[in-house]
Amino acid sequence: MITGHRQAGITKAISNEVAFVLSSFLRKQESGSLYLRSTQKITELVPGKKGVWHVSDSSLNFIKDKTEWNGTDIVFDIARKDDKTELCFTHVGLVPGLQCYGDCSEAWGFYLKDSLRNLITAGKGEPNRKKKDIGKKAA
Repeated sequence: MITGHRQAGITKAISNEVAFVLSSFLRKQESGSLYLRSTQKITELVPGKKGVWHVSDSSLNFIKDKTEWNGTDIVFDIARKDDKTELCFTHVGLVPGLQCYGDCSEAWGFYLKDSLRNLITAGKGEPNRKKKDIGKKAA
């Protein structure tokens, strides 16, 4: 279970499920805080190369169809490029026609380009976006 992006356990086997809950204030809304809950099943895992999570259940309180993520896949492809590591992230099924597309794409950009990069390079990520950063685009 990951709550507020704090992970209580890591699962490393195909078919295991990862429960994820995010309850934080990523962007100001009339309705209050953003809430996202999803359950992913690990469908592919090649250590150091690829990981795929299939979203089997989700609830996003900031959009009309709260289950937009259901049936989508979150894919992490990892490759060596010279002396560096390249991470290619794709949320398969998160397409421009979905209501969540803009906000979710921006959030994924923040977590990958800012938080994960800082975790890798400086030893400290930013799993909970600070209120002062709401509305800022990832660099």
